[in-house]
Amino acid sequence: MNSYKSSCIMAGERGAFPIFDHKLEKDHEFIQRVVRADKDLLKLYKKNGRRNIANLTTAPTGTVSIMTQTTSGIEPAFLTSYTRRKKVNPNDKGARVDFVDHMGDQWQEFTVYHHNFKRWMEITGKTRVEDSPYWKATSNDVDWIKSVDIQAAAQKWVCHAISKTANIPNNTPVEVVKDMYMRAWEKGCKGFTV
Repeated sequence: MNSYKSSCIMAGERGAFPIFDHKLEKDHEFIQRVVRADKDLLKLYKKNGRRNIANLTTAPTGTVSIMTQTTSGIEPAFLTSYTRRKKVNPNDKGARVDFVDHMGDQWQEFTVYHHNFKRWMEITGKTRVEDSPYWKATSNDVDWIKSVDIQAAAQKWVCHAISKTANIPNNTPVEVVKDMYMRAWEKGCKGFTV
């Protein structure tokens, strides 16, 4: 809510964005929900308008969090660990070859750990996922209904979209996938990934 309040304050100082018009937003469900949630914000909005046409968005958090080793927000950890392959250059002396594919290319395999799971192992000395805070909390463990509901709760205050993925088995019936998308739409999600 504070980002919208700041936008209204800036509109008072510098003017609203060029095509801002209260009349165009009077029936806009999202804008009206946000500005009516706080009486001070509503006053600022009515007086100044908004400086920013849009305020908040959330990038795809799974990949970004892996690359930056930061929190994935509402996206659960994909897995606590998984095996990656790196192609072995034939000129590399002493390279370890763990896998040869059907084309004859050679690959080295290595285990990648989720950064916070790795940190947890270092701190506790434990290695079993079952003993960790990640037990039954990775992307494959989160129920799809809860996945939709989590995104919907966050989406309520974000003007653009939020990226959130529900992992389901590949043999999930089409009707269940349809139900997932319908629930996401009914809950106000602007998009949803299965």
